[in-house]
Formats: sequence, structure tokens, C-alpha cells
Amino acid sequence: MSGNLLVWGAANAWGTIKLQNYYSGYGSLGQGSLQGMISRGQPVVVNVRSGGHWVLVTGYGGGNTYIVNDSGFNVGSYQYGDMSNFVVYA
Repeated sequence: MSGNLLVWGAANAWGTIKLQNYYSGYGSLGQGSLQGMISRGQPVVVNVRSGGHWVLVTGYGGGNTYIVNDSGFNVGSYQYGDMSNFVVYA
């Protein structure tokens, strides 16, 4: 996971959260699990835009919609089907 603007080890430097798991591919982390992580406040970074961009999931918008922080585009949400990889912190 390199070649982008994310500094993957930065969260580990806080000492309070660490990379827990990486789920590779569309549907590799089920919606129920994703929603549970969101409700527990667990950070999840997802790959969108056909694998070319990463965003932080911040909430569940209902149905297949997830609220995100997207610093690269003026977008506030993505559909579950547009998420191809999931990086989970705990």
C-alpha cells in the first residue's frame, strides 16, 4: 500500500491505535462488519474510485451509503459497491 499521499504508519505513532487488518477486494469486509466498526468509532480507510483513491469512513448514511472524509474530492459519501479495499485500525 504505497504510491499515494497517505502516511500509513502515522496512526501507529499516536500509540493509541494500530493497523488491525487489511481486507483486499470488493466485498471483502461485509457491510454489517463495516457498520459495527463505524458505530464503535473504529477508524476504517477505504479504497474508492476504481482503486485510485483512499478515504476515511466517518459514518453510515443508510442503505449502501457511507459518509466519508475525502480530502481529494468534494465528495461526502460513497456507495458500498464503490469500495474495493478496507484498512481497519483498532
